[in-house]
Amino acid sequence: SNTSTSRPDPMAAAGEEPRQPRAPSFTRGQSFDLPNMLDESQILSYDHLCKLAHHLPNSVVGCSWKLAYGTDVHGISLRTMYRNMRDLEGPILLAVRDTADHIFGVLSSTQFRVSDKFLGNGHCFLYTFHDSLNLEIFTWTGENDFFVKGDPDSLCFGSGE
Repeated sequence: SNTSTSRPDPMAAAGEEPRQPRAPSFTRGQSFDLPNMLDESQILSYDHLCKLAHHLPNSVVGCSWKLAYGTDVHGISLRTMYRNMRDLEGPILLAVRDTADHIFGVLSSTQFRVSDKFLGNGHCFLYTFHDSLNLEIFTWTGENDFFVKGDPDSLCFGSGE
């Protein structure tokens, strides 16, 4: 049992980084491909992945995803997460389960790393699951380019003025 306030579970997809922002779209009955999960997520179920798959960029369709960092496997260390992502290009799907069992996260177009500036592009989005499987997506507003920023002791997603 993990006693931290949140348990990250980033999954990385091999493939080219997206270049053009695309608003997520879904048509009921639309077919889609789930990512090929090389490792099992301790946070996201098959049903969660089905909900998220509709919002993933086209660049990850057919890609294999592997677990880059999980607290159950790697312990609780932001430095370890950064180190494990050093050779990954993105996109990165981060899933967090807090102590109240809420699931939320981010799809990042780039790896998480320490940087003095924000990284990423309009393909980044935040998400949360309400009542287990009710997915809410927070996409880029276009107001700024503040997507992902890593510091030695923190990781930030999105930002206002």
